[in-house]
Amino acid sequence: MSTSSAELGSISTLLDELRNRVTVAADSMVDTDKEDIAAELYEVDRALRMAIRRLDKASRSLR
Repeated sequence: MSTSSAELGSISTLLDELRNRVTVAADSMVDTDKEDIAAELYEVDRALRMAIRRLDKASRSLR
């Protein structure tokens, strides 16, 4: 099975939507007693951003 640039782009879009949801969840916990969880979620956000960049780079390489 061959992975296409379009398929990787679609995965990247899904990850970006997930990243947005994680960020909203983290933002809702700031200035509460759950700030430690917010900090963890911001780390997840950062990891998702890196994954998206790497997927985009791989997608460009397939063109």
